[in-house]
Amino acid sequence: MQLRRHRRGVAQTGRPARPRLPEQEAMTPPAPAAATSTAATFVYEDGVSRQVGIDPDKTLLDCALAAGLEVGYQCRGGTCGTCIVRIGAGSIEQRFTGASALTTAERNAGMALMCRAYADADVRIELPYTSTWTSGGGRPGLKSATVTAVVAEADDVVRLEVELDDWVDDGEDFAFTPGQFARVRVPGTDDQWRSYSMFTVPDDLPRVGFVVRLLPGGAMSDYLVSRCEIGDRVDLEGPFGSFTARGHEGERHILIAGGTGLAPLLSIIDGFRLGTAKPPPIHLVFGVSDAAQLFFAEELELRRLWMKDISITLCADRPASGFQGRTGSPLVALPDLHVTPDDRCYVSGPPAMVGAVAEALLDHGATATRVYTEQFLADKESTHE
Repeated sequence: MQLRRHRRGVAQTGRPARPRLPEQEAMTPPAPAAATSTAATFVYEDGVSRQVGIDPDKTLLDCALAAGLEVGYQCRGGTCGTCIVRIGAGSIEQRFTGASALTTAERNAGMALMCRAYADADVRIELPYTSTWTSGGGRPGLKSATVTAVVAEADDVVRLEVELDDWVDDGEDFAFTPGQFARVRVPGTDDQWRSYSMFTVPDDLPRVGFVVRLLPGGAMSDYLVSRCEIGDRVDLEGPFGSFTARGHEGERHILIAGGTGLAPLLSIIDGFRLGTAKPPPIHLVFGVSDAAQLFFAEELELRRLWMKDISITLCADRPASGFQGRTGSPLVALPDLHVTPDDRCYVSGPPAMVGAVAEALLDHGATATRVYTEQFLADKESTHE
């Protein structure tokens, strides 16, 4: 099949998204742990805390869920990064069996994945969201959708857009926060799912958009290139993830993307653009391996026009003639950012790039607890691409 081109309009106005976390129904405080038991104290960003008993043979995530605590999680295998927390006191053991969403910089800063963490003594867990942000969050939903556009944005990048079937405009149906992702079942298969971040925002619903990196032999890649047609039906599950905007008005947000890691950051940018009267200062650094593979250039230029306080730096390891950007990976742009401890930093893309940039941000003055990462793993079995 030849990939079809379909131009889309961009919403100019909108309402702010209602923050959601995927997993539990309304929070009910768990029963206090017995005085003699080993306990984990979960502390939300707004200071609200919950204490639960822990079993050394169970992960911290399992202990929290067994006690009725509402926390963010998705894959339960250490690859999605949704359950990342900071260990504020005490010690834990992390047991990994494969790829991990945790970067070296995050480990050094005391971060952990609850689905891979075990404790046999009292521990303090600091959650990167507020108690009000999580309360009221529903479980991810399974939705059917119809393909409305499949466009080759670059040699190895495809934009896939779908429209949710039977969508209800009630603020609840597939309500997601900019930066989150969904799982997409590869059409024609029973159990092959791939995870992709939305580049759209809640105001665009029922339209949902993803950018997909084409992988040789990849199930979704083969479908998009060979069989996908406008009108195809696909299944989505979500939303998932905690890679969402944090902070307060006036704080600078530094967004650094490699390849298709641009998707959640574009959603975060548009979330600010449409959802706040005065978006914060934003500096986006977007890197690709080859300038010929640069995509969404038009979309980024529109954000320059629409937003007063946004700066965009493009990087390419192999620049083409006329390329107006920096030569190299996003690392080359960091010295010019003049990073401060008060900046909120978001990094998404391939694991090696994410790890290197996260560590470099700390070297340039960023605060470890203000650096948020999302790794896009090219794993054919369970992937966030």
